[in-house]
This record gives sequence, C-alpha cells and structure tokens, in this order.
Amino acid sequence: MDLATRSAGICEFCGTAAGLGPQEFPPAGPLLLCADCRVGSDVPPAHWRCLEGAAWSPEPVVQFAVWSKLGELADAWAIEAREGMTLAPEAQAWVDAPPDMVHRDSLGQVLQRG
Repeated sequence: MDLATRSAGICEFCGTAAGLGPQEFPPAGPLLLCADCRVGSDVPPAHWRCLEGAAWSPEPVVQFAVWSKLGELADAWAIEAREGMTLAPEAQAWVDAPPDMVHRDSLGQVLQRG
C-alpha cells in the first residue's frame, strides 16, 4: 500500500492535508507527514498533542513513529501517552530491536565489511 492511500492524503500525525511529504522512521518505514511534523523545530509545543490521537492508529509503522516522537518530548502528557500506548506486535518488535551499530575508524569514516 502506498503512503497516500494508507494516510488518506493527510498527515499521519496531525491530520492536515497541506505540505505532505514522506519521512523515514527506521526500521519501520516511511510515514506521510506535513511540513510541521517533518521538521518540528518551529512548531508550538501544543502541536504535538496530535500524537495522542495518532497513537491509536492501527498501522504498526504509525504506532512506532508516534512512540518514537513521544520519546523525544519531555512534557508530562507525552510521557504519560507513551507509557499508555499498546503497540501492535510488529511495532513492539521495532521498539525492542537494538539500534543498528555503525562502526567507524579513528577519523570517523564508516567501516564496511568486505
């Protein structure tokens, strides 16, 4: 299923239809988000309250992305919302997976096998 179909043409976090574009949430995959939700730096903190509703999405990738974003917020409501989320098994597996390790040399260059 493509992003526009899955999202019904609206931001998968806040529901707006303007300025949509994909954003990757490894290892889960991409979401279709508005410019505010993609960039997020100049957005009023109250904007992120939209995540409380998005947390109920049946899509595991959306659940994982919401859980991840809530983890970046220090507000009490965000901590409570994250702790109260019930994730689909697929989303829970992404949460429990160890982050990919990137091995670098002393100059910061990524080391690759082979």
